[in-house]
Amino acid sequence: MLAYSKTRPVRDGLKQQKNAKAKAAYRQKHESDFIIADAAARYFRENGISKLPSYKSLQAEIESLIKEKNSGYNDYRAKRRSTAACRLSRAISTRFYAGASRSAERSRAMNGNIPRMDYRQYRAARRLVHECCNYDSGNCLLLEDGEPCVCVQSISYSLLCRWFTAAVLPLDEALEAALAPGS
Repeated sequence: MLAYSKTRPVRDGLKQQKNAKAKAAYRQKHESDFIIADAAARYFRENGISKLPSYKSLQAEIESLIKEKNSGYNDYRAKRRSTAACRLSRAISTRFYAGASRSAERSRAMNGNIPRMDYRQYRAARRLVHECCNYDSGNCLLLEDGEPCVCVQSISYSLLCRWFTAAVLPLDEALEAALAPGS
């Protein structure tokens, strides 16, 4: 539509030409503009458009489409957060209700079978620690007894926190598979 409206001076110039020879020369000189104008006119005829909308109405339509797009993005973000929360709650429920017993965990810890992370895994776990609901500015809310207590999972190269292992680690499936192959 904008391209068609930009060809208006050229179309008006053709009307000002006096004879057929001058019109043919003018049309040949501005051939690309006339191709655009003819294609647009053909499109308008095929779609039943007889009058072009005003600039203000086009601008209003563009703004409404932008608002609709942005609301779609907000809806998408909300659904993505909801999906992440569902994944987290599913992971928590399957871990706590399906089964690893405390005695098995204790024996694993006493036998020295606690998985040890390499640096890449440690960095990935550090990023995941921030997703934990008990993490607060480097401190663990579960371990706090009146005074701040450092989150042990954020400073350790081992999987020490049961809550992290059960609820947060499943958010990164590759890391979980590498560190807890029995899960």
